[in-house]
Amino acid sequence: MKQLNHFSHRHPLRLSGVQPEDQTICSGCELDLLGPAYICTKAGCSFLLHESCVELPRRVRHKSHPKHPLVLLSSPPYSDDEFTCDACGDSGHAFAFHCFTCKFDLHVECASLPETEDSDDHEHPVNLLYSFPEEEWKGSTSIS
Repeated sequence: MKQLNHFSHRHPLRLSGVQPEDQTICSGCELDLLGPAYICTKAGCSFLLHESCVELPRRVRHKSHPKHPLVLLSSPPYSDDEFTCDACGDSGHAFAFHCFTCKFDLHVECASLPETEDSDDHEHPVNLLYSFPEEEWKGSTSIS
């Protein structure tokens, strides 16, 4: 049985399976959890992570925030333990990609959106676009 330590949790996690009747939420991305997952080995602890959440990089450069790298945090850095995603506008209470300089935050799901995707209802690929405050565009060239 595969077991690991993860930066986001103090107890070891073991790979297991989550069934539909378990109705669980990932402690990292706060989305429904089904199938392979890492579950805390300590009795009574309900911490669980998707396999994909375990594998998230600790630092990323993201096109939505080209000025600084984003750091993966296991919880929001704010006193109310909540952040607002600068991509979708929804709140979060768990993992966040965060810029300490700008206080910019992304849900892990928003940070993982593909740049281009084919769509069944449109003949061309659909591209993810970003909008930036005007001051971020001043003196800037293209973002790639």
